[in-house]
Amino acid sequence: MNIDQQIDQLISEPQYQFTDAEKEKRLLPVIREQLKSHYRNNRHVKSWLDKLALDIDRIPSLAAVPPLPTQMFKYFDLQTSPGELQRILYSSSTSGQTPSRIPISPLTAQRQTKALAAIIKNHFGAKRRPFLAIDSPASNREARGITARGAAIRGFSILAREMVYAFDDHDGRMVFNEERVRDFFRRHQAEEVFALGFTFVIWSEFRKALLDANLRFHCPNLVLVHGGGWKKLRAQSVSKEVFSGTLAGLLGSRPENVLDYYGMVEQTGIVFIDCVAGHKHAPNFAEVKIRNYLTLEENGIGQPGYIEIMNLLPDSYPGMSILTEDVGEILGADDCPCGRKGKYFVFRSRLEKSEARGCGDTFREN
Repeated sequence: MNIDQQIDQLISEPQYQFTDAEKEKRLLPVIREQLKSHYRNNRHVKSWLDKLALDIDRIPSLAAVPPLPTQMFKYFDLQTSPGELQRILYSSSTSGQTPSRIPISPLTAQRQTKALAAIIKNHFGAKRRPFLAIDSPASNREARGITARGAAIRGFSILAREMVYAFDDHDGRMVFNEERVRDFFRRHQAEEVFALGFTFVIWSEFRKALLDANLRFHCPNLVLVHGGGWKKLRAQSVSKEVFSGTLAGLLGSRPENVLDYYGMVEQTGIVFIDCVAGHKHAPNFAEVKIRNYLTLEENGIGQPGYIEIMNLLPDSYPGMSILTEDVGEILGADDCPCGRKGKYFVFRSRLEKSEARGCGDTFREN
């Protein structure tokens, strides 16, 4: 099989079935070939790999694949596929910061859609259900460039039988639509309901709106999935347990139905959703490693460090190995109580003012 066929097979096969050792054998040959393509098609990637003096054909393991810091997407054009792009994705960024720019080709978009569907089906089944987007339609408007929030809503909407937004957009400001939310829960309170939102938006906007309007719902079969924004919540001393308990109480569901996911716009198509044991797992076409803060060597089980995400999906940018600014920890491999194989991990925090120093110089051409 060629590379495209191997990737398609990894997406279409039942997810989370490979042991840690099996995944090493399946992913490494594909990543080697992808690195060669990125090297040929982008001068910044070529400069990076030349200065590392990397012999791609002799990379001995996934741990030896050089990780690309997320910061590089802020400062360099890393498009590696010829032809017209389907869209540009932009990372969330605080005021004054440069967002990452992720070029998405038609092939990359197609793979990402199929991959996310495979992950969601594994966790939630294929049944479509009423979908409450805890955001405004502005976040998901049809556009060539969309944000991480919009990409998440668009991806998870494959579960939607009916899509309802909890907020409207007025002059760039999100305004809670109480009547629409009341109607949604009135019609669907006895059904299996899916809700999705950005963690900080749910806590700071949605929770506050429910409390201000004195709204409580009874929707015992509601599953709320949320991701991102933990840095601001932890600054307010809001733990995962407090978040889950509070939202479950307001919506009349159970804390175990409030599921955190970890994802990043640089690796769209992959989300790491809490399993029943509260762990996060990498699907067939991805891998997670934890890197030492100082040496960037691979850490062992129980050693916190930078989260690195490896991913076979993109052909339009070098996403095969991306080093994040997030802290995580591998908890084990092949023995999670949920039955999924491979490594499982936990997200711990986002580092303050983290920066992979010197990496920009590696990317610049001589």
